[in-house]
Parts: sequence; C-alpha cells; structure tokens
Amino acid sequence: MIIKDEHTVALRRHKDSNTDHPPAEPAIIWNAKVYQSQAKLRGNDIDSHGPDLNYVDDRPIEFSIGVSTKLAAEIVEKMSQPEAWMGPVIIIETLVEADIDQDRLFRMKRLPETVTSSCLDLLNPKHVSPRDLVVKSAFLIEVLSDLVQYYPSFHEMLMDDSKAELRIEEPFAVLFHHFDAIAAMANGSTSAADYDTKFGRTSQDSHLKVLHTKHLMEFLRPIYVKSILACQKHLSNSVPQVAFDMVWYPLKPGIDVYVQLDGSTHAAVVMAVRRTEVNWSEIWGTWGDGSWQVDLWRFETDGSRLYRNFISTRINPYSGFRDLTSLQVCPVSTWDAYDSGERRRKVLCGAETLFKALQRGNLFVDYQGPIKETAQYYTGKVVIDHRRGRAESEFNRGLSQQVRDYSDLFRGYDGILLNNDRSFYTAQNSRNRHQNHQLRPPSSNNARINGEESPESASTLPRRDSPDLVCMGANSTVVQQLTEHQLLLLCPDVLAYGLRRKHWMLISLDYVQESMSSEESISNLIIAQDELKTIQALSNRQNSQTRHWSADFIEGKGLGQIILLHGISLFVKPCSFPLLTDNLFLGPPGVGKTYTVEAISEWLRRPLLALTVADIGTVETLVEGELMKWFDLAEAWNAVLLVDEADIFLERRQNRDLARNGLVSAFLRRMEYFKGLLFLTTNRVGQIDDAFVSRVHVAIGYQALDEETRRKVWNGFFRKLVRERAGKVQIAPDAKKWVLDTAGETILNGRDIHNALQTAITLAEFESEEDPDYDASLVTIVTKAHFQKVLEMCNRFRSYVTSIRREDEMKRAQGRGDRNDYGDEFDSRMC
Repeated sequence: MIIKDEHTVALRRHKDSNTDHPPAEPAIIWNAKVYQSQAKLRGNDIDSHGPDLNYVDDRPIEFSIGVSTKLAAEIVEKMSQPEAWMGPVIIIETLVEADIDQDRLFRMKRLPETVTSSCLDLLNPKHVSPRDLVVKSAFLIEVLSDLVQYYPSFHEMLMDDSKAELRIEEPFAVLFHHFDAIAAMANGSTSAADYDTKFGRTSQDSHLKVLHTKHLMEFLRPIYVKSILACQKHLSNSVPQVAFDMVWYPLKPGIDVYVQLDGSTHAAVVMAVRRTEVNWSEIWGTWGDGSWQVDLWRFETDGSRLYRNFISTRINPYSGFRDLTSLQVCPVSTWDAYDSGERRRKVLCGAETLFKALQRGNLFVDYQGPIKETAQYYTGKVVIDHRRGRAESEFNRGLSQQVRDYSDLFRGYDGILLNNDRSFYTAQNSRNRHQNHQLRPPSSNNARINGEESPESASTLPRRDSPDLVCMGANSTVVQQLTEHQLLLLCPDVLAYGLRRKHWMLISLDYVQESMSSEESISNLIIAQDELKTIQALSNRQNSQTRHWSADFIEGKGLGQIILLHGISLFVKPCSFPLLTDNLFLGPPGVGKTYTVEAISEWLRRPLLALTVADIGTVETLVEGELMKWFDLAEAWNAVLLVDEADIFLERRQNRDLARNGLVSAFLRRMEYFKGLLFLTTNRVGQIDDAFVSRVHVAIGYQALDEETRRKVWNGFFRKLVRERAGKVQIAPDAKKWVLDTAGETILNGRDIHNALQTAITLAEFESEEDPDYDASLVTIVTKAHFQKVLEMCNRFRSYVTSIRREDEMKRAQGRGDRNDYGDEFDSRMC
C-alpha cells in the first residue's frame, strides 16, 4: 500500500502483481483515524483538520481502552481481484481519541515498509467511536438497492448523487435486517443475472455483484454469529426478550408497531431506529444519553384528508433483558400474539368510530376518560368534529412534518380524501366576516418529539392546513372504506366538543363509545298521546333528509321548530301536561323543564346544546355573533338547542331600555332563520314579548307538584338508587314509608327532592365512615332520622325566606306578573 502523506501508516504492504496491470486494492480495508485528545475539535473542524494518524490495513484493527492494541492474524489471499474492479469493496472506519507519543513519532524519521503491531504502541487510546462501513463498490451498492425494499435512511443515501459511496453506521442495521437476502445472493441462491438481464447488463457485472457480496458477508458473518443469533434466540422465547443494545433489531423499518404516547396506544410504521451516542469523547462533545430514538409515521387528519405524519419517541437505557411487550415501542405482530389480538380489536374499534366521524363531518359519542394535555377527566356526551375543532380551538396546530421515505410502498397513503363537504368552510368564512376578526396566526409546523421540537424543522415545508391545498398525487375521490391497515394507523387523538364543558377538548379514542338511543328516558314522560306525537313529528322533521314545504314566502326563513316550556296553574288541567314516573318533571322552578329536553335529546340520539345567558352574553353588539355561533353548531350537528331560563331574551321590549330591546331583537332575528329544534324555558311567561308568542310552534305547561306527584318523584329516585347503587346504599324500609307518608306536608319541588335525597345519603355515608368499625364492603343504611334532619333544615329555611318576603313563591310570581299559579280567570285551552 502506498503511504499517502506523513500521517498515514500502512500496516502491511501488499504483494506486487506480476501482471501488466497494477495491483488491486484488498476487498476489505480497515481504516482507523486517530486524533490527539488535546485537540479539542468540534463539529466540522474534524473534517478540515484531518487525523493526526491514519492507520490503514486489510486486517481488522481492534482498539481497546487501557490495553495494547493488536492486529488480527495475517489474512491469506484467497483470490485475485478481477481487473474490472481495482479499488476496495468496503472500508471499515473507526475514529479514535488517543494520547499520541509525539516524541517517539518524531524519532521515526521514516515509516518502515513493513510495520508490525509494535507501531501501535505509539497510541494510548482513550475513546473509540462506533464503526462506519463505507461501501465503495458500485456493484455492491446496486445489489443492496435491489434487495432493500423499505428503509428510508438507506434510500435517502441512495438519492444523494453527490456521493459515490454508502456510509452505514454501526450496528449496520440495514444489512442485518436483510442478512438472509444478502447471504442468498452471496451463495448463489438469488442470481444476480436475474437483475442484470432485466437491465441489459453484462455477465461480468453479475460476477462482480456476487463476488462483492461475498466480501461483504466476510465482514458480516462473524458479527451475525456473535450477536444476531443470540438476539434471535431471546426473541423466540414464549415471551420475547431483548437486550438494550439490540433494541434496533426487532424494530425493522416498514413494520407496524404499537407505541405508548401520553397514555394512549398509537399504531405506527417504523421509519428508523437511531442510537443517540453517549458523551464518549472530549473532542466531539456531548452526543446524547445513549437512548434509542425511534422515528415513526402514522395517519393524522385535517378533518377532510388523511396524511402520513412524522412522530418520534425514545427508549431509554436499561440493563439486562426486558420483555419486548414492556417497551414503549412493540411490534404489532408480537403484541397481537401476546394478547390474542385484543389490543388490535380495540384500536380498530376506535379507528372505525373516527372514520365514521370524519366521513360524516361529526359524530355524537359518549366519553369517559382523560382530557389530553391536561390533568382533567371528563365524563359525558361529546361531539367529535375534528375539522371544526382545528378551526375554532387553541389546538389549531399545523400537521407535523411531511414524511419523506423515498419509497413507493406507501405512496397511495398520502392525501386520502374522506370528506369533500365545502359548506363548512363557507360557514366559517361567513362568521369570520360577521365578527370582523381573523383567525389566530398559524402555530408552529414543527414536529414534536416527546413534547420537544424535532431536530428537523418543517418550516420549509408547505402547510397543509388550508382546505384548498391538495398534496401532490392526492386522490380527489372520496373513499368509502379504509383498509384494515389504514384504520390501524389512524391517530387516536381527536378534537371533540364537550357538551357539558362547552369547550373543545383533545380526547383519546380509547375511551369513546357511540351514543345509543334511550327509550327509557322518553318512556318516563307521562304525556298525552297527541302532544307526544306532535313532539315526535317536529323532531323527525329535523332528522329527515327530505326537503319539507315551508309556509314562509322568504327563502330560508321559518324552517326551525320552536317549543316553549313554562309553568302553569296548579288548579287547571293543562293542554300539554308531561309527568315523570322515575324522574322529576313537574312544577314552576325545579319541576323538570330541562329534563324534558334532555329526555327528548336522549330519545332522538342527538346532541343537546344547553345554553344560559352566560353562554350568549348580554352585550347587545356581541349577542348576535354569539347566537350565530351556537345556531351554526346546532345546525351542523343536528343538535337539540336549549336556551334555559331565557327570560332576558324573551322579555317584553320597552321604550326606555334600548339595550334590552337590542337583545330581544337580535334573538328574534336569529331565531327566525334557525333551521333546527329549539327549546326555550322560562318561569316568567307573563313577561314574554308578544313577538315571541307568535313564533312558538308548541307551548308545554308544567304544574307545581301536588302530594301524589311528589310520591311518584320520590319513588322514581328510590328506584334509580336501587338500579345504580345496589349493594352500596340502601334506604331503610321505615325511612321510605315515612318519606312517602309525609310527602304532602312539605312543599318540595323536584329539585328539592333530588337535593334532599342526595344530602341524606351523604350524611349516612359520613356517619358510617366515622364509625371505628367501618368496613367499606358493608351497605350504608339511610335511616328515617337522616331524612328528618334534612327535611327539617329545608322547611326551616323556606319558612325563614317566606317570613322575610311575607309571601310564598306563588304569590310573588303573581305579583310580578310572571305567571298565574292560582288559575284565576284562566282558560286551559290557551296554553
């Protein structure tokens, strides 16, 4: 070997050839670049400075810290290199930080032509880097490119035209993930001629491909025997295990894995597994904590299309062996075998729900689980509407960085169209113009790694937030069904609107169940059949897709259904008189007007948007915009809209109060163009503006509770307690009898009864827990004494309030002109 410069040491000269051609380089060259430890080089300075010593040999150079460096035994040449390829096939490079004996090196006036291992005594190695395998042979590069089907980091190197070599870092994952195919090529099981015939290459090319593949196998096989076979043995256990250094081996790029992120199970495709090197050198500085970084992609959505998006996670160092299923990232095949596919079925069930929501635009579901990115928990009804949530909430983040995997294997997965409904964007733009403000600036488009910004910024990539942006090659046809693999890869985190919180939330599909229609809720209503059929007709009109006739001459006006719930006299028979057998549903305040709407919503299996004045506001210049927002949501989700205690919007207009008049006028105007089902409740029907009276389709009146009705309400709550708390809480028989016998003595409405029962149970539970012999497995007994204490406090408070105001609720309501609870001069046919 020729010495290239004063820093290069040729450890063994190769025999000159007797042919007319110059001697060929060895097939495998080992290259150790040694840097003086005091150099303190950083980053690109290493390349510009060059090594202090450069050892080159055709024998492996093994460096050990604190031990004399030795050379491997001399290699016997088995074959002559064909004259068509004169250079090395592969080079094994190592970086070494060492204390070089400069005095001894200076005393060596010239390097000997043949150098023994004693030359390496010049070094005192301190740190040795992982090795790089540099493929110099164009024939071997072509073989590998044919064998490797999906390996983004490998294909990225192939795409780099500026380099005529491939640099593969230890542990040489791409080679060992395709070891069997490489071995087959080297052994002749896979004919290189099969590839070359296709591209019209010569037989000499085929020969060189096989030959160079054999040279590669000379290097790989000892490592395979020492490390890979042992790893495969542990992975073949009934419960697969893996050592930390071999975590990369079962995570081959292209396979599906389950990954745990923020408490949710995600399915993704592996792109790469990279070691973040330990701080092993003073020269090259800190390289990480030694963990494995796993790069993945999964499906994310803007609400209309699916896109492959990059995510990343880390597996932290551990000692010994661990079960593969205990790691943060686990192959889908391994876990499916472990739990007989239970996790897969759960993930696919959630994905089917999300796919249905994306196709329809929204979906009404039940949720009982954590709110992502918070420490809060939510139980109740939600509406999944990812597209609207991205537009209206603080979660309006750009989709993370685009996946570049340089492969056609998943090319059809980008830009899958699920919903091409443009009406949403039209409504959004209309509301934005009305409110005269713009949406918040777009947030960062950078990918995140465990909550931190990815090293690779996506700021130069085109944003995909715009509904008009269609990625290159995206399908413009709406798909009717995803494949099972595509469903599996859907991100389980989705934006939903919490109907109880009235706020957008990021939730996990792991805790979602589709809402089911409740016949029990509507069956609890005791209502005349004529009135029930009227409500059913009005409700079904909203559910129907048929275009119904409207009596209005103005297009788009008068298409909604408006129902007014109000209190009426106790002493007259109402025309629409609903009752409850199991739940409260009677009387002016606290008689179940809100429950009526909740029951209808459950029966219809439609969301309920229950609003109060706090949700709409009272500033006349902003009320119309808020009403437009809520009415738009109700129409988009086919929701039942309830404005509870709507007195401030229904109250009679007066000349002296222009601000109040503005509220009423805005409500009237928006109500006329509302296309959904609207319920209004009030306890002050006497104060309603005349303009509202003519706009109400149905008015349902509620009586105050009499003695018999109170017994029904009490019994309804007792039955509910038995259904839901059997074996935990029990009402003593004498207590139940006393409550029902005295139902006529205490003037309670439905809400009072609810609160009294709840308080009595709480009091009983508290006394039980105070008992030194308390046992949580025992049944808590609610006694007569508990009810007596609670009802006595209730009666005492009511008497005190009446003594101050000198009138009961019925008199006060009549005096204010809110309603007539006595029935004087009242005709039941008016309601």
